[in-house]
Amino acid sequence: MNFTKIFACAIFLTAGLALQAQSTPVVTRIAVVDLQTVFNSTSQHSPSMQRLEELRVRLEEDIRSRQEAIQLLIEQRTEANLEGNTREVNNLNRQITQRENELQQFHQNAQRQLDSARAAVQVDDEHRNIIHRAIINIANRAGYSLVIANGGNILYWSPQVDITADVINLVNSMLN
Repeated sequence: MNFTKIFACAIFLTAGLALQAQSTPVVTRIAVVDLQTVFNSTSQHSPSMQRLEELRVRLEEDIRSRQEAIQLLIEQRTEANLEGNTREVNNLNRQITQRENELQQFHQNAQRQLDSARAAVQVDDEHRNIIHRAIINIANRAGYSLVIANGGNILYWSPQVDITADVINLVNSMLN
């Protein structure tokens, strides 16, 4: 008889807890992040931006070196001209023209390389993954169950739920 009473109480208690669980509202904590601001604020530290800067410096140094070589030929031509060495002047003119054409071609190719590298910065998956990991980290630490990117159809959000600055700080620390 005791067993029956205990079993009945257990069933009643279980049913009561189940009803209470169904009626207890789940509070969803929501945060908003401005992804464009995060991307713009942290992209200077991204791997693709660093590669772009290294490429730019290397190309500028190469262009400067080529310009200095042309300047040296021009100085040699001036000396040959002062000495009256027409043959050497003509030879140097050909070399100068060839090097100037090569420089112009190199400059155009360098510009295409830089444009391509700049485009890669805009679609840098590695940087986006770092931002995503930072958002997940902050959401987990702060107890957010939903993070929404503004710029969509969000009509209002309180600055209290905007985690953009936190994401920027964390991404910058992850990139450094």
